[in-house]
This record gives sequence, C-alpha cells and structure tokens, in this order.
Amino acid sequence: MGGLKPIKRADKFPEIFKNISSKQDVECLVVGDGELREVVELLKNPIEREYLRERALGFSWANVVKQEVAVYEEVLKR
Repeated sequence: MGGLKPIKRADKFPEIFKNISSKQDVECLVVGDGELREVVELLKNPIEREYLRERALGFSWANVVKQEVAVYEEVLKR
C-alpha cells in the first residue's frame, strides 16, 4: 500500500510495533509520509457527509454516464 520503498533497518519494525502496542491499542504501524498518511488522516477525520452530498449533487448523471461510456469504448478498442 502507498509508495513502498526499501528502508534501512526495516527488520526492527516488529520490535518497534511490539513496544508501541504494549503501551497503546494499535493494529498497524504507518511509516513515512505521502498518500498513505493522507488516507490515515481521512480515516481519523472523515469528510462531513452533507458536504460530500452537496458536492455529488453538483455533478450531472448525464455527464457521468457520458464519461463512463467513453472509458468502456476506449477499453473495447484494445
């Protein structure tokens, strides 16, 4: 997940996680920065439902369907 890259001393992760999880109730360890951190932040602070609803209502179904048809047509050409 995310932009995984080899890092030095990754063999220490189990020990680090064990130490952290002995002090707090955790299920995973997120290391680094970038898109994965943004996903974690969204999970911790989700966007308001009403805001998302209003944004979605701003898109016309005709336009959405038109774009989907274009994608399918492109795939069928291959």
